[in-house]
Amino acid sequence: MKFDLENLNPGTWFDFKDGGRICLRSLSTREAISITKKTMKPKVEYKVGQRFSFDEPDNDKAFSLMWDSVIVTWEGIETADGKPLECTTEHKLKLMLESPVFAGTVRVFLEKLTELDATEKEAEEKN
Repeated sequence: MKFDLENLNPGTWFDFKDGGRICLRSLSTREAISITKKTMKPKVEYKVGQRFSFDEPDNDKAFSLMWDSVIVTWEGIETADGKPLECTTEHKLKLMLESPVFAGTVRVFLEKLTELDATEKEAEEKN
């Protein structure tokens, strides 16, 4: 098995039915840990004279970082008036949060990506 040490988590392209395509990648363990570290906020509460400190997740920020990492780029996605839609963090989140069609399609593609990853792993284990 060969690994590109400069790009250990490349994206995989998926085509939309109505045109355009999107490049997605699985969330790596390193990226998941990084997102967790970036999105935990220390919090302190006092109850019955005792001090309790804990970390509270910033779920909105975690969601933003996760989708920004998983959606690498896209091509052929346009606005309603036919202008190309730039692949920015803002546009990724708007589509994932507000477009059930886009979000559902991306989730289906991610399921296929998970299946592809599992198939590749099984093939390597057999060799």
